[in-house]
Amino acid sequence: MRTRTLQTAATQVAHNGGRIAVALEQLSAQTGARFGMRQFNTLATGRAQQLFAVFPGSNPKMASHVLVGIVTNGKKMLYDPQTGARVTTLADFGNFTAYPLIF
Repeated sequence: MRTRTLQTAATQVAHNGGRIAVALEQLSAQTGARFGMRQFNTLATGRAQQLFAVFPGSNPKMASHVLVGIVTNGKKMLYDPQTGARVTTLADFGNFTAYPLIF
C-alpha cells in the first residue's frame, strides 16, 4: 500500500452523476483494481492491510462523494482525499457503503 499514490480526479469523474456503479468503473479503469462485495457501515477484512472505496449515506446506488477506507492491523479509518479529513471512529461518520479493493 505504501507504494501506491492517490491521483486527483480527472474531468470525466465529475460526469458519473453520483452513480456508485459508474464511480467504481472509473476507479477500476484508473487503478486496475477490482472491488469485492458491498458492505454497509463496516470495513470488514481478514487482511492486515486493506483499502476500500467508501460512499457516504445509506443509498446503495447513489452518493455525492467518495472516500478511502483504510484498515491497518485492525485500526480502521476513513480518509477524504479532497479535504484531508480523517475519521477514526466509524460510528461518528454516519451511514456509508464500502467496497474492498482487490489488486
